[in-house]
Amino acid sequence: QHMPASDLIYAASARSLLAQGKLDQAVNASQQAISLAPVNAFDLLAVGQVYEAKGQIQQAEDIYKQAASVDQQLVDPYIALGKLQARLNRPDEAIANFNKAIQVAPGDYRGYTALGAFYQSRDQKDNALASYQQGVAADKSQVESLVALGQYYQLLGRLNDAQQALAQAVSIGSIALQHVNQSSSAQALIALASLNTLRNNRVAAEQNLKQAITLAPADAD
Repeated sequence: QHMPASDLIYAASARSLLAQGKLDQAVNASQQAISLAPVNAFDLLAVGQVYEAKGQIQQAEDIYKQAASVDQQLVDPYIALGKLQARLNRPDEAIANFNKAIQVAPGDYRGYTALGAFYQSRDQKDNALASYQQGVAADKSQVESLVALGQYYQLLGRLNDAQQALAQAVSIGSIALQHVNQSSSAQALIALASLNTLRNNRVAAEQNLKQAITLAPADAD
């Protein structure tokens, strides 16, 4: 018996088409997803991402706000809104939405690192560093947030601190691979390889990259 396509299939298709740059087809798939499940926040996020990619900024912002209203405990719409508003040079609104993401999920590193990246883009070094450090404190696995912190330390020229943060990320990833995304662990190794190259430690850098390729070949390309 033929089963009707679900909203999740259309939402996944929209994301795939968006990644391929097929924006008009992505819009169609997104609209199908919403027609089947108009109160699914993840479907709405997919639609917003498509509109944003097409440059239909007001529609994207409206959809992100709708997603936030549908599931007020989900961090993703607030982060999407914050990033969009940062692009539009509306810093107060961006900060408010990043802080809302932190408020609804204080144990999720993504709100802190998004806020850190925002401050970094504004060259507000103290605020950026504090946000990245808070992300490390909040994140249970710590791999992604440690990578963000380590890379920022490297940007600041604090290479010993960068080495410590990235080495810790790699260590955590290698110990807890069953709980941590392999791609995240590979990204930590790639970041560490970049730092070791900067420090002229090419043997270590090569070893880091080989480990990254073993974990997630696509990420190391």
